[in-house]
Amino acid sequence: MATLLIVDDDRNFLLSLADGLRSLEEDLEILTAPNGEEAVSLLESSEIDLIVSDIKMPKMDGFELLAHVSRNFPGLPVIIITAFGTPEIEKNMSAMGSFQYLEKPLDFNMLIESIYTGLEAKSSGYLKGISLPSFLQLVEMENKTCTLKIKEGERTGFLYFKKGELLNAETEDTDGEEAALDIISWEAAALFNELTGYMNKALKGAGFPILGRFYLLDLADKKMAIVIPMGDYGWGMLVDGAKAQLGLLLNIALPRAIDVFEEAIAG
Repeated sequence: MATLLIVDDDRNFLLSLADGLRSLEEDLEILTAPNGEEAVSLLESSEIDLIVSDIKMPKMDGFELLAHVSRNFPGLPVIIITAFGTPEIEKNMSAMGSFQYLEKPLDFNMLIESIYTGLEAKSSGYLKGISLPSFLQLVEMENKTCTLKIKEGERTGFLYFKKGELLNAETEDTDGEEAALDIISWEAAALFNELTGYMNKALKGAGFPILGRFYLLDLADKKMAIVIPMGDYGWGMLVDGAKAQLGLLLNIALPRAIDVFEEAIAG
C-alpha cells in the first residue's frame, strides 16, 4: 500500500480531498498537513510515496516544500495544485520532471490518474527528482519573489527573482546572465556524467565488442550506434549505414575526432 501526503492550508478543501481519495483506501493510505512545516515532519517520521501540495501556504509554502523534497527526498513524486493556473501553464507543465501541475477546481478523475502515474513512475525507478529548470519555470509562472541557493558538489550559486522575473545571478566567479547559464548547466552536466557511467557499465556487462576505442551497436534498418567511453565522459552518435561511408568514418574521421576530444579533456 502506498502512502499519499496531501498538503493544503484550506482545511475544508484538505478534508474533502482526503475524504474523496479514501475510496482508494485499498491502494492508498492518506495523510494530511496544513502547511509545509508539518509536511516536513511527516516526511521525517513516515514513509511517503507521493505528495499532493498547494503552492500558496503560510509558514512554509509549496516552493520551500519542493526545495526540501528535492534536496532530501530525490525521486519522490509531487503533484502541485494551485488556483492560479492558465492554459499556458498547463502546456508548459506537461513534462516537468517528477512533479505534475493541476489547477483548482480539481478534476478529481485527473487527480487520480496523476497519482497513479506518479506512483508507477516511482516504482519503476524512472523519476530522478525535481529538476532545476522545472523549479525555475514554476517560480516564473507563480510570480514568486525569492532567492535560490543552488549547490552542486563544491560549487554554489544564487538566483534572485522578483515576481517571477530573474533579476540577477551570482557564482564565485561570475554574475548576471553568464552566472545564470552556468548554474543551470551544473545539473545537466552531473546528470550526463551519471548516465555515462551507467552506460559504460551496461555495455561492458552486456559483452558488446569494443572496436579500438569505441563500441559499435547494430540497430534496425541499417542504423548503428557508436559509443565512445572516455573516463567520466562519453560520446555517442547514431549513424545511418545506408548513407554514411563507414570505412572513412570508422578508420579516419572517428579516430581523429577521438584524439581531439581526448586532448580537450586533458586540457
